[in-house]
Amino acid sequence: MKPEAYLEYHRGLGLWNERGQGNLEKSLKHYNKALAIDDSYAEAWSGLADSYSALGYRSYWVCLSMVGQGIGRPIRSLDLPQNGTNSGKPAE
Repeated sequence: MKPEAYLEYHRGLGLWNERGQGNLEKSLKHYNKALAIDDSYAEAWSGLADSYSALGYRSYWVCLSMVGQGIGRPIRSLDLPQNGTNSGKPAE
């Protein structure tokens, strides 16, 4: 994983933790930036799915296109190898 992707992922995660529609929508942008840098970054795929899920669960977004986005993300993250440590730190 590239350090730039790691930083974008953690920016998204911080916003996801704050919740609220605006923060969740901003988190999507950071997760997408992380994936644009490294599309094999499983945690970023998972974070993207979590944000879509939270937006739907809290009824901020209710549309079929959002549901399709949220369903495919966790599946993609399961297909990717994990770094094995799950420590939240970039691989050396």
